Amino acid sequence: MRQSRHAFVTSMRSADYLMGLRELQCSLNRTNPGVPLIVLGVEGDLDAATRAEVSKLAQYRLVEDIVIPNQRGRYFLNWVKLRAWEWDEWDALILLDADALVRGDLTHLFSLPTNFAWASQNGHTGYDWNRGGVIMMRPCKETFDAMLHVVQNHEYYKFKDKLAEQDFLSWFFKYTMYDLPMRYNLNFQFLDDHGLGPGGTEVVVLHFADSGDKEQLFHAKPGSKAWPYLCHQPAMLQGGLGAI
Repeated sequence: MRQSRHAFVTSMRSADYLMGLRELQCSLNRTNPGVPLIVLGVEGDLDAATRAEVSKLAQYRLVEDIVIPNQRGRYFLNWVKLRAWEWDEWDALILLDADALVRGDLTHLFSLPTNFAWASQNGHTGYDWNRGGVIMMRPCKETFDAMLHVVQNHEYYKFKDKLAEQDFLSWFFKYTMYDLPMRYNLNFQFLDDHGLGPGGTEVVVLHFADSGDKEQLFHAKPGSKAWPYLCHQPAMLQGGLGAI
């Protein structure tokens, strides 16, 4: 019998996210050791120096881009995340944004009785801005083909004036998804000064999207709100591919 295979996946389309990737990889090493991290990328996005740094932290895997224009700036870059559904050599994957930090064990999510799970709320009342930052999914080429056919052939489902793949996945898995508690994708802005989320919850994944200047956040100083959650020693930032 084939041993179950699980991994974490993030996408990196710009060198601006290298600092965040270092923090994500460090947090995974501390909380989920032994589970490999794969960075999904597109040829030409990163220069040689950045690719070399990424390869020290994780397996860097190039895929073909999915080009769907979007009126809201950078969101068009995220369609490429759908490529992870093609990787059916894996039993289950957890997709994480490169500006997230993992504070607890996530391996139990791989056993959820569903093909798709995410947190539909992350603290932004009335909005679903960042729920695409943490997704547990089961790769399936047939599912990928179905998604790609819809998004390439039906103009409405390109969600050009919305949040691209986030709105698409919300529609596609609307009646089959499993909704994770907010603690699996809490926006940093909604973490209180004592390290708890709304309702006193212990946060498992902390998401820095829409939380201000990333450079300033990831260079936080002692006493700042972000300081307790970051890697501060060089040894914490050493790479580790895990068994792939």
